[in-house]
Amino acid sequence: MRYLIFSSFDLLQRNQSDETICIWVPNDSGVSDTLAYLTQRLTGEISIEDNLLAKHASPDHLTDLKVVHSEARGLQESKLSKIAFFASNDPIAKLQLPIITKLIQRVETRLYTPRYKNERAQEVFTDAGYKSAQWTLWDLCFQRPEVLVLSNDWGSEECLLILLCRWLRIKTVCIQESIIDFNPAEHRMAAADFVCIQGAVTSFELKRRLFFITGNPRYEQLTFLPLPAVPKLMINCNFTYGIFEDYRNEWLDQIIAVAEALPVDYFISQHPRDTGDLQGYKNCIRSNAAEVHAQIASASIVITRFSSLVHEALLMGRKVIYFNPHGEKMHYDFTFDKDHVILATNSTKLTLALNSLLKDKSLSTEDRFIATETFVDCHCLQMCRNSTYNIQLVIDNINKLTIRSNGIRSKSDLLFFVVKFIARNIRNFIWSLK
Repeated sequence: MRYLIFSSFDLLQRNQSDETICIWVPNDSGVSDTLAYLTQRLTGEISIEDNLLAKHASPDHLTDLKVVHSEARGLQESKLSKIAFFASNDPIAKLQLPIITKLIQRVETRLYTPRYKNERAQEVFTDAGYKSAQWTLWDLCFQRPEVLVLSNDWGSEECLLILLCRWLRIKTVCIQESIIDFNPAEHRMAAADFVCIQGAVTSFELKRRLFFITGNPRYEQLTFLPLPAVPKLMINCNFTYGIFEDYRNEWLDQIIAVAEALPVDYFISQHPRDTGDLQGYKNCIRSNAAEVHAQIASASIVITRFSSLVHEALLMGRKVIYFNPHGEKMHYDFTFDKDHVILATNSTKLTLALNSLLKDKSLSTEDRFIATETFVDCHCLQMCRNSTYNIQLVIDNINKLTIRSNGIRSKSDLLFFVVKFIARNIRNFIWSLK
């Protein structure tokens, strides 16, 4: 397999072969770490743009490296005139807001929310001072934006919208909203024309021929904080959408038994779409996109199952324990270790992990920042890297591309997605009757 790692978009136009996987990376201060992570794991012929190597040394382990030259020295002004955003829920709306704020100043911008569900996206836009509306086929046809940006391309409504965009020749871009279960059977981030992924790890999870590694605007404002004076655990209860919901209480009971035996203070943060009845538990508070970061800041350790809070906690200077006694198999490489994200599969291992983290007070906040920065770079770029700018840059230049990435391209693709999501809706309906 051949790989092209690039930062200038003219190279992409000259490498349209299906045999070449193209990976865009921002040419900033952290590119050396990104290049090192990618090249250590890629197998095949690797080409890297000369602009990326001009300021940053070639990775030491690469002895057979092909350098390709870009003809463009700088970026032309975008001709993008109309863009639309579709927010499936409130976290996605919050992710999109920084990008919208930048683009709305110079591009006619339309904000769409779902027609068939209400998960508070419109409230987020309204609170930010932006008008939004439920999308309609008429409005999409009348407005005819050049690009539609979304952060979920596998939901039934989202797939319908992407298919309509394909017929209307509107390019679609899916921005990775957080940690995602990349189970191949679910086809997540597989329908949109182009994808902006938050870190190099995701490029090994998806079968696409083009990636844009941009970081995640949702994490840009997170601050690496000192630990609270008194250790406290945040237990993230996020059993949602029918996934392991029957195991919720047993999961909580095991954690609380361990915490109370140490002892250490704790509180339970219940995800806004976790519908479980937790009235029998003490120290339980509801969470939402506006409050969760204050909750993380008040804790020193976060215990969770599969969740974006793994990265958010790390970026705020908290250690994470992924507690998985129920054998949950999610397709994402968390890079478990003993210092940042610890995997515990039973109460005994959870006790050992907590004891280890609670006793570890050797590093200063600055030292912890340096160690964490290196760890999280492969997942969501280093702290302080400008994800909003990266995505804005990609969107501007995607408008000029004459090629598409993957996505739904044929009638057979259409039939597959229609059947798949009809089946999913039937499954969800049956689940709701239980």
